[in-house]
Amino acid sequence: MNAGRRVTRHVFMLQVKDADLLRQLNEQYGPALARAAAGIPGLVGFEKYLLGDQYVELIDLEGSFADFARQLAADPEVRQFLREVDACFVQSLRDLPSRQLSLLQSVPGPTTAKESG
Repeated sequence: MNAGRRVTRHVFMLQVKDADLLRQLNEQYGPALARAAAGIPGLVGFEKYLLGDQYVELIDLEGSFADFARQLAADPEVRQFLREVDACFVQSLRDLPSRQLSLLQSVPGPTTAKESG
């Protein structure tokens, strides 16, 4: 990470209509996603969670979400994954930016407080 740049956590939630296919596609395209992610400057990482029919994705990065999404989708295998996985959700992935959760509260732990002080 670059000193002076702030890491932002982007959190998105979508409703799932086919969890089995979602799991299968994430497993199938996991290596392609990891390869593409490794080449994105400022990306700290991303995690995906499933709770019933709710899907949550956390993306930690320096810079804008739009730049991250553009760089990730530049990989042909990732583009194929995005086309296929879109069918797993009630909402379209094109609507993902509007599905971003608002931060209600952030309480730093003792490690974070020491690092910033």
